[in-house]
Amino acid sequence: MRLLSLVLVWAADLLGAKRHQFLSEVAHLGATIEALLSPPQKAVLHSGLFENEKRFSSLTADGLPSPDVQILGMFDSGTNLLQSYLQGAFPTVNVATHCHLGGVWKHSPPQILEQHNMTAYITQKNGLATGKTKVLAMVRSPFAQLASWRETPYDLKYCTDRSDLEWLVGVCLFSRGLDMDLEGADMDKHCDQRLSNVTNSQRSCEELCTAIYPEYAFASTVDVWNQYVQGYTRLAHERDVMLIKYEDLVLFPRKVLREQIAPFLGQTPPNDADVHVFLPPQKDHGHLTTRGQAIEALQKRSYMSKFQANEKVAVCSRLAPSVLEKLGYDDCKRDGYEVGNMVGAMDCDNSQSTDFGGSILVTPEPFCAGEPLPMIQSGPTMQDEINDADAAFKHDASELDRLSRGQEAAAE
Repeated sequence: MRLLSLVLVWAADLLGAKRHQFLSEVAHLGATIEALLSPPQKAVLHSGLFENEKRFSSLTADGLPSPDVQILGMFDSGTNLLQSYLQGAFPTVNVATHCHLGGVWKHSPPQILEQHNMTAYITQKNGLATGKTKVLAMVRSPFAQLASWRETPYDLKYCTDRSDLEWLVGVCLFSRGLDMDLEGADMDKHCDQRLSNVTNSQRSCEELCTAIYPEYAFASTVDVWNQYVQGYTRLAHERDVMLIKYEDLVLFPRKVLREQIAPFLGQTPPNDADVHVFLPPQKDHGHLTTRGQAIEALQKRSYMSKFQANEKVAVCSRLAPSVLEKLGYDDCKRDGYEVGNMVGAMDCDNSQSTDFGGSILVTPEPFCAGEPLPMIQSGPTMQDEINDADAAFKHDASELDRLSRGQEAAAE
């Protein structure tokens, strides 16, 4: 393998101006070969919740954790992989993934961190409230993300454990509190009892967060993906936020760390030789995937085979075109499915689908699937998509503010 690398570098020198492009392709090929030929390994986690807290060096005057960066991401979007790389490449950077570490639960909808919503969830002592903490948000191809939720739904099990198309198009309600069988006030504010043996974790959680695991409602399971990614993008208008694509982190981890994350965090870019590329899974729960398996799935798009034709139609019609365009996710277009003609649509045939109860509605202005569909402009330019996205983000913010004020008035 070493000899092959030397030969390829020599060949690259002969190519002159095209050397960079050639080496980039070689790096991709080398990573693929390395991953696919590597034998299965037992997961070796860089650290976990407890180790991360023990090594916190930056504390507030009150002795509370003061993180440098908060990781956000949907379930199974690569947040554990990102954490392992951060802690390996930047050992002095303090990372928050939960409230007791100075931030918020990493799988929380990003809308809770917008200025008009923030005080309902975190206190002024939280690093995200002070503006000191930067945010890295993981995003993943919608079809791959949905396929992973179907197999290992985590707290979305009440959304995905349904038959036919209902698991994709039915209203999706979720809360971590539901998974813990909590009710009422216990669900509104609950600091994870598993952390009771960690020094100051309970105190940190209580002093840094106002509400830990409320219940959220989305027009559909597909729209969970829309609202999270749109939320991350909209959040970038208010604070330091960088979106990291799962696919890039799997295929080119060294490049992502060196060219994206290091400058964003103000850290010295790590040398490639100092970055350990993780081959085994970087978590010990849920759907475990090695790097070789992840690369093969991306190259073959094997996640698409998990969906029937009618499911692909349902997914593509509910995905926001501007978001797909910005991130370069083109599975719908490649397979010839129309995108975005039912964004925000709910399945109102099921009488329970539209019962939000006391949940926080994240989807702005959802509508019943049987109603007239909004017109979609054909053949928009990239600038049209950007303008539409910006308008949608402002509308979402206004709608969430209105809903929040309505809920406060009702509570009074």
